[in-house]
Amino acid sequence: MAATIDTRDPRTGAVIASVCEHDEHEVRDAQMRARAALRTWASLSFRTRRAYLLEVRDRLLDSAEDLTELICAETGKQPAEAVTTELMAVCETIQWYSRNGAAALRPVPVAPGVLAHKRAWKEYSPMGVIGVISPWNYPFTLSMTPLVTALFAGNTVVLKPSEVTPTVGLAIRDLFAGGPYGEIVQVVTGGGPTGEALVRCGVDKVVFTGSAATGRRVMRAAADS
Repeated sequence: MAATIDTRDPRTGAVIASVCEHDEHEVRDAQMRARAALRTWASLSFRTRRAYLLEVRDRLLDSAEDLTELICAETGKQPAEAVTTELMAVCETIQWYSRNGAAALRPVPVAPGVLAHKRAWKEYSPMGVIGVISPWNYPFTLSMTPLVTALFAGNTVVLKPSEVTPTVGLAIRDLFAGGPYGEIVQVVTGGGPTGEALVRCGVDKVVFTGSAATGRRVMRAAADS
């Protein structure tokens, strides 16, 4: 039987949900699904990726009430804080990248040095599969900000939310599920061993937000690859 972890309401201690504690094999499988989705997602134009991510923003707004309730239950926040610092912040991030992302990714001419008869450009290509390890205190904002940044640039993502707020991470997964690009965001849940498995599973970059002590452990594990 697969191991599970409980998530609790910090105000009452009541169990909100039980979620899987994914092991290294399950994490690697998630990375492989994200890598398979990368082939299609990275090949799309920025305009197509932008249109899809604006659809995700609309889904977010349609489910704002449920997301607010979930964030409040797992973090103990008040609804006004959850709406302003989590949902609105993410909507604004998506909106900003939708307006400015194409310019940021456009090829940039660079000086060719001594080869004055040549012309040169710096071009931006997707890095690959990005592992995101996010904390509990802003579980939606600090998951979605690196996630949508990576997606706009043509990468795919494996997200490991905090074990304190895993159902917010699963709600993020649901925002992207279905349709032709439903595999570009994978979510794995669990504690430290799941996070270490994510760092070591073959992702191309790791984005971590958390304590300095855990950050040093992430750096040591990431240094192997």
